[in-house]
Amino acid sequence: MEKIYRQLGHFQTLTNKVKAGHQHIRIGAPPVLATKLLTPLVSEFAKENACSIDLTTGNHAELCQALLDNELDLAITFGRETPAGISHRLLLQQSMTVLLSHEHHKALSPVRSSLSLSTLLSSDIGLIALDERDPLGMRLHDAIAAHKEDFAPTFRVRSYSAGAELAKLGSGIAIVDPWTAQQYALEPNLARVTLTDNIDCSVSLLTSDVHPMSIASRQFLETLSDLTSP
Repeated sequence: MEKIYRQLGHFQTLTNKVKAGHQHIRIGAPPVLATKLLTPLVSEFAKENACSIDLTTGNHAELCQALLDNELDLAITFGRETPAGISHRLLLQQSMTVLLSHEHHKALSPVRSSLSLSTLLSSDIGLIALDERDPLGMRLHDAIAAHKEDFAPTFRVRSYSAGAELAKLGSGIAIVDPWTAQQYALEPNLARVTLTDNIDCSVSLLTSDVHPMSIASRQFLETLSDLTSP
């Protein structure tokens, strides 16, 4: 029942905007991409076009479901896996990176700016891994299993920033996306180190195959060509 009322609220809002001749776009993304990647784009687009924008956050599964339920016009998310009814287009391709305390970095390799996954897995320092239900978590899990099938991380987190915070506290080594790592670039207690193993951290555009896209949404898609790597 709550979902029905929510959908009716979305419908009423959109109806009022259409009556007023106002264009509206509903965009979803994981929190770190909404903050670091999309805010400059949506800000500029809203200034140059007569439209309003809903920028909501959620994990990959939630964003896919919102697209299927016609609660979003498009989503920008990690990974390429999509359920039936959703198309994806690759926007950016990056590799995951390492965050660890300076003490842990010194213990592993104080003079190197890069570390291999095998070095991290063979150390006595615990690993902070992403939940396997997350696209990046699954890629990290597969990469770890290829090196050490029975390896068990010290922590599993659903939030990328939670992993970074644990690393900052010296609780282990976090392997995260480059945008989360960028957020902690000036953190005095953390070292940002390149991972020599290329663990895919792609960013994709997701759209519904069922629900038509508005003119404003199509116009916004053109601005995605301005996306740059962190």
